[in-house]
Amino acid sequence: MGLSVTAGRRWIAHLVGEDQIELREGGGGVTLSETALTKLRIFLDEACDVSNWLVSVRH
Repeated sequence: MGLSVTAGRRWIAHLVGEDQIELREGGGGVTLSETALTKLRIFLDEACDVSNWLVSVRH
């Protein structure tokens, strides 16, 4: 049981419109946009900072 093709296309259009993904040339799928990659890097950096802080508090 999955999403319909139409629903999938709507989600892809939405994510493209939000600059989260980009369509690959030649219809070869999608990739994360630079905006999404930057947000992911920031999130991971902050998660590492929190993790490091928790480790330092415990010691």
